[in-house]
Amino acid sequence: VFLLGAQDLGVGAADCVVFEDAEAGLQAARAVGMYAIGVGEPGVLESAHEVIGGLYAATVEGLF
Repeated sequence: VFLLGAQDLGVGAADCVVFEDAEAGLQAARAVGMYAIGVGEPGVLESAHEVIGGLYAATVEGLF
């Protein structure tokens, strides 16, 4: 699904960032070469490149 979304947008997987609250989704994003940000508890979202507490906590400057 992530690759289809990227294809529809005309961008490569390496240029995508996925915000995901499930470990399976994080693993899927990483498997296709996307940057994976977990939304929730760090101990649960082990595959994330980084984890934030919620989207309210996200800023472009604070990510990456």
